[in-house]
Amino acid sequence: MKIIDHEIIRTSAFVRSYIAGEEAVSSRFPHRELTQEFCRKRASQGASRSRLAALVTSSMAPRELSPQQQVALSALSSPDSVVVATGQQVGMMGGPMYTLYKIRTAVSVSRTIRRTHGMEAVPVFWLEDNDHDAAEASQVTLPGADSAPTNLQTWDGHNPRTPVSMRSVDAAMHARIADASTLLTGQHAETVRRQLLEAWSTDISWGDAFIATLAPYLKRWGVLVVRASEVIRSGMHAPLVMREIGGRTITAALQLGTESCRQKGLSIQAQPPEFGFFVIDDRSRRRPDPIEPGLLERAQTRPQDFSPSVLTRPLIQDALLPTVVSVLGGAELAYHAQLAEAYQACGIEMPVPMLRHGATLLSPKIQRLLAKSETEATSYLHPWSEIERRLAQQLTQDIFPDADATLSAVDSLLAPYSDAASRTDVTLIPSVAAQRASILSSIEALEGKIRSAIKRRNAADLDRARSLHSGLYPQDTLQERVYPLAYWEAQVGADALADALEVFDAVGSGHHLLVELNAERPRE
Repeated sequence: MKIIDHEIIRTSAFVRSYIAGEEAVSSRFPHRELTQEFCRKRASQGASRSRLAALVTSSMAPRELSPQQQVALSALSSPDSVVVATGQQVGMMGGPMYTLYKIRTAVSVSRTIRRTHGMEAVPVFWLEDNDHDAAEASQVTLPGADSAPTNLQTWDGHNPRTPVSMRSVDAAMHARIADASTLLTGQHAETVRRQLLEAWSTDISWGDAFIATLAPYLKRWGVLVVRASEVIRSGMHAPLVMREIGGRTITAALQLGTESCRQKGLSIQAQPPEFGFFVIDDRSRRRPDPIEPGLLERAQTRPQDFSPSVLTRPLIQDALLPTVVSVLGGAELAYHAQLAEAYQACGIEMPVPMLRHGATLLSPKIQRLLAKSETEATSYLHPWSEIERRLAQQLTQDIFPDADATLSAVDSLLAPYSDAASRTDVTLIPSVAAQRASILSSIEALEGKIRSAIKRRNAADLDRARSLHSGLYPQDTLQERVYPLAYWEAQVGADALADALEVFDAVGSGHHLLVELNAERPRE
């Protein structure tokens, strides 16, 4: 395990400012340090523990809770416990790996709270399945030909405004998932493929399938799940909906928070909507006109027709849960900076924000390729164009003369002609200059041909570098944003993957780690 500097992974300016504790960012969060006093205060807030236990039970049905989850549910039922929350939308094949990193960071923070504050802290995964972005939820990226990342879509594009919670797998989608799963490679690929096709069976809801994919980790780490759709179905969010309809209090507070961020020079991650909730009409999610007739009566009689926007979702979460820490990604952290006034307007204590862990995983194959190339993994965390240019320079550094030496030689060659032109006919000076440009262009073209020949001669080295880049920095971005959980499970197995992430306990949240994976032996 090795910590990678945030400069190397090109962390956003906002996140770097947050890590550095700069006033412009830190002032946007009422609580930056977790204290026992804050934990005790939050333990007394939120929905009743019996309602929370019922919400978790309905959210996790029909799956059987593991012993670790049963302990967590018992702890949540106690009025002295608090919650460490994180969340994500539904993702195909387990979603991008940062989903699992958020969950594991929540587990680490929960353990720290128990150890340092002596309070029961329960990790809760908030499944945001009210979202209607089916295209994002159903896309998956896997290595295809020549190990190049290949984007695959498993949804047919129908009814784009339908919430994900209302979607089930049909036969055509199941077939697309089966086709995509053939790209999984590794000694556990067949097992993972079988589990995926079972999870994403025909007529299974997308939410159920997603939870089934994450289940081995949720069970092992004692993580409870709250489905946003269950919250909406129960109507537990109704007080916030009524507050917004009554005077657009939340929207006004969001606008104040956004303007405060703008005045501090912070980037605005999400623009406040005119109305903080969507309305669902006949399985279609839309933004209502804040003054449309019947909105108040509808909220009073059918609160389940209203679902939150990205900026109001955290308010619902923390109005219900006794959350003391929200584990967030970089973009989430940025839009949470806009929320302080909205939390205050709703009378909700804003949790301490904590940046999730990040990781670049080294599979056994990647480790072998690195050993052969005698290079460091971090040298591949750059756009491929930069790496290719650097490799070409390395291959030709002892072949071509220095660029300045070439220019000097050409200028020396043409100096007598420049002198002759200036002494005999000054109109010929541009011709000399044109010849200089032509010579330099010819030299550049010649060098290009020689470089191409060198690349062909060193094709094996370049192919190895390309494979390493595809594995470590696919599509010129961090692998945690590209390849899904199933990709890594297929190579090393779920237990080995979970074991590897135990290193998160050794370092504080927010660090990006280089983690070696050791494959487990497939079970008979």
